[in-house]
Amino acid sequence: MFIEIEENTYLNTDSIVAVELITISSEPYGETYQWVFYTSAPQDKSVFHGKMFDNKRDAVEWFENIRYLLEKK
Repeated sequence: MFIEIEENTYLNTDSIVAVELITISSEPYGETYQWVFYTSAPQDKSVFHGKMFDNKRDAVEWFENIRYLLEKK
């Protein structure tokens, strides 16, 4: 199963080995959040960055929706 992590960027869910929510500080605009997906793909294509969010709540909600899709497969 493939999931869209950013516009026109899809990952095979079978190859995801870890996921991390990072905080990107962008003064003076405040913080933004982004999901990082680590895969079992070869080194040059093993890390993918998902879409960015203006607040942590939206980022977590987006990931919860993806997790729900993964559990249904």
